[in-house]
This record gives sequence, structure tokens and C-alpha cells, in this order.
Amino acid sequence: MISIITPVYQSERYLGILIDSIINQTYSDWELLLIDDGSTDKSAAICKYYAKKDCRIRVYHKENGGVASARNQALDMVRGEYLAFADSDDWVEPDWLERLYTIAKKLQADIVVSDFYEEYPQKTIIRSKDDNSIIVLNKKEALLLTFQNRITSYLWSMLIRRDIAQERFAPYRAFEDYATLFAWMRHANKVVMLHTPLYHYRQSANSCLHNNKKQNLIDWINATIARYELIKGTPFMQENTPQINAAYICSLVKGVKDVVRSPYDNEFKQSLLRKVSIEIKSVQLSSPYKQLGLKYFLRYQLLSQNIKFFKFIIEKTAVFSFHQNNRKDGLYS
Repeated sequence: MISIITPVYQSERYLGILIDSIINQTYSDWELLLIDDGSTDKSAAICKYYAKKDCRIRVYHKENGGVASARNQALDMVRGEYLAFADSDDWVEPDWLERLYTIAKKLQADIVVSDFYEEYPQKTIIRSKDDNSIIVLNKKEALLLTFQNRITSYLWSMLIRRDIAQERFAPYRAFEDYATLFAWMRHANKVVMLHTPLYHYRQSANSCLHNNKKQNLIDWINATIARYELIKGTPFMQENTPQINAAYICSLVKGVKDVVRSPYDNEFKQSLLRKVSIEIKSVQLSSPYKQLGLKYFLRYQLLSQNIKFFKFIIEKTAVFSFHQNNRKDGLYS
């Protein structure tokens, strides 16, 4: 059986579309756990309607606590051999579960990762080679690619063997999957990448990942640091330390760009910049220019040595990028 976990909060507009796409799966041995996280719209009623319609659907109601707490509650209740995740405003292809499950069983994989579609109001972007190719990775390869963000940490793109999901989600407002999936990946002996898009990821300007809220920025930095703490202490990854350190610094330097360009007060920005500056100075690089490349090397040097100048440069390049996009795409006309 596959246990599908879906946190539900203020989801009445799209929830039925997701559930219908799951009910219509070509693979039928599944259970859907709908965790109503304190919704105040009609989401609870929709959950109740579908639970009466299909006995494979279970509904739980709780006070609002965020995605992490909803997923943690579901993890304590699942019955399946495998876990799948779906967000309440997305939908899936009819063979989503069948394709993932068949590959997991055939190749004895702990995690199967599929490609996906990004759904915008005016267009669909296929995030995939879309050639049905399959890549088999061992523990070391999968962990390194995940740390380098070459395997994205979108739980909804994966089928995960339940017994490797040992850690619970950290209480982040956002990026709880970014930290937790990496912890689970350490327990996986075989990971398979399937270059077929099976999941439709709806892009919304109102989602937590598209809102530059202060806590999101704090959570992202904390989750990135937590991932590094996990991997740097992993014995079988020691020979990959140069690659790991370079990827870590690039992630932090790239992330604080969003901090600088966020609409928040200078004191908040400076505090996060100081935290990241201290962190990257504690990481050893034998050849920073060669390992980071020109752009990240320059930003790394600035952030290490002069936070105020780093902030000034990033702010100015944001203005430059705005004008370039204005001329090139006509987005602001």
C-alpha cells in the first residue's frame, strides 16, 4: 500500500481537483490522509464529502500548526509500505502512483524521484527531460546530488519507502521538506530518478514560498545549515568534502541575495547577513575561485570581508536586473 499525505488549509478552490486525480489513479492500493490543519473555509466539508465517497480516504482535523505539524501527525498514522505526498492545490497524472511503485519494486529503490510540471495561470512549464529515462543512484551519489540541489527536495515528486522516513519534520513555517528529505536520504541505499513528469505543481503568488516573509528567510538559512551539519559528519562522504563545502557556500551566498532584496528593515537584513558571513568563514575551501566560479567567488569574498559593501552591490544589481528585464521582456509596461 501507498500512503499519500496531504495537509489541507484554506484549500477549497482546488482540493477537489487533487482528490479526484488520486481517486482516478491506475494503481488502486492506496490510502489518502487528509490532515485538515484548522481550515476556516469549506475545506473540512470537502474532506468529509470525499471520505464518505471513498473508504480509502481518511480525514483528521487539528488546530492550525502549519505543514510540518500536519505531516508529522500523518506520519504517526500511515499504514502503507511507501509514502507519497501531495499538496492540496496541485494534481497528479493518472499513472502517478503506478509508475513510481512499479519502478520502486522492480529496482528495489528506497526513493523514486519523478519530474514534474509547473502550472502557471497562463502557461505550463515541463521540468523534465521527458524522455522516460531512468537513472539509478547509490547512497553516496544521491546524497551529494541532493545537497547540491541537483535533486530537488520536493516531497511530492517522490515515492519514499516508509521505513527510511525516520526523522520528523522540523517546525519550520517553510522549507520543512528541504531539511527533512535530506535527513531521510541518508538512510536510502538506492535512489532512482525517473525523467517523466507525473506531478502538476501549481504556482501561486499567495503560496508561502512566493512570499518573502521574515520567517521564511530565517527558516531557509536554518534548514541549509542543518543539512550541512548532517552531511559533514557522515563518514562515507568525507572524500567529497571539497564539493560539499563549495555547494554549501554557494547555497548560502545565493540565499542571502533574497534577504538583501526583501522588503524588510535593515537591522533584520544585517543580522542574517552577519550569521551567514560567520558561517561561510568557518568552512574551508582549498581553492575558492576554482571551486566557486567567478560570480560566487566575488560574492563570497565580499560577504566574508565587508557585509555593508556586499549588501550595496546586491541592491544595485537588483536594480540593474529590473531594468534589463523591463527592456527585454516588457513585463512592466
